[in-house]
Amino acid sequence: MNRTTRLSAATAFPAAYPVIALVGGVLFAAGCVGATRQLSAVDRAAVEAEARRQSEMAFDTLVAQTERLGRVAFLLRRAALEWCPEKRITPAWGYSVAVAETLPEEYRHGAWSKYGLADRPMFLFITPGSPMDAAGVRAGDVVVEVNGRAVRDGKRGVEDVSKRLDRGRVGWLELLRGEEPLRVEVTPTRACGKPASVLTDSSTNAFTDGESIFVTSGMLDYVLSDEELALVVGHEIGHIIGDHLSKQKSNALWGSVLGAALGGLVDGLSGSLGAPTYGRNARDLADAGAIAGARKFSQDFEREADLIGAEILAAANIDFGEAIDFWRRMSTESPGSVAAVHGASHPSTPERFVRLRELHARLLGPS
Repeated sequence: MNRTTRLSAATAFPAAYPVIALVGGVLFAAGCVGATRQLSAVDRAAVEAEARRQSEMAFDTLVAQTERLGRVAFLLRRAALEWCPEKRITPAWGYSVAVAETLPEEYRHGAWSKYGLADRPMFLFITPGSPMDAAGVRAGDVVVEVNGRAVRDGKRGVEDVSKRLDRGRVGWLELLRGEEPLRVEVTPTRACGKPASVLTDSSTNAFTDGESIFVTSGMLDYVLSDEELALVVGHEIGHIIGDHLSKQKSNALWGSVLGAALGGLVDGLSGSLGAPTYGRNARDLADAGAIAGARKFSQDFEREADLIGAEILAAANIDFGEAIDFWRRMSTESPGSVAAVHGASHPSTPERFVRLRELHARLLGPS
């Protein structure tokens, strides 16, 4: 996922410094025109207090998004066990733990000023109905030890918590709730895939790496209900269950091999005719073959993920009848997705809407 970084001319082009200074000097000498009304001095203390408040609000929003995603994903990952390959089943605890270092920099001040989040691993939220919730763990608890071993400060401490819990069937946690030490025993449940994560990105996107699910903050702002979010997350779990990522990689590899072989024949023929290409066709066709291979069956993978996702939602007793309108709204965001295009990576939005409506009627009855 790409981010666009905007640079000032001076930052992007250091050589422009003299020109900028010269232009500034000329404008100053010419008598620049500024504001015509008298501006009062700003209360700096009030500005700083407001900055702190806005930082806290931004962090509250991030925590709320993470909690919402975690709650919906936990339910669906549990409901997906019926279809989940054994190799994708993991212990599920129902928590999110963090230190300041694991947060995007713009959220750290708010996390510190409101929650005291710094270097010691702290639970940001606990999923209702999860093993952590049943054991009495609460948001704000600081993790001191896991299974008798001290947890380090910083990012490594977050890794200590997840790795040690995922190794065992029972977790013994030494916590601090304020100044009060606590010891709790937690027994995990089983779920399909790894916990879902929020990516702080304004784009409307969700994807999986074959094990974990990632949903952008833009998507979490876009979905209107938990049912719509469940439709998105269920689809990504469908990709995990269908093992689609590894299949796409395999198809891309075969496409690259076949493309390189064909290009090699063309290079050989060109060389025999006295026009050597130095392997250029083999390289170009290998790249083209990899792209074509990755796209082979990609629309069918998307259709299958929609099918599996719908079955998971039905198993979780989530009525997604109204949530299907998500695809109508997506068509207004991307009008190009309305037309069925051969070679596109995804089916058209009208096809996905109609298929999901039929799946809903079959699985849950007419809406």
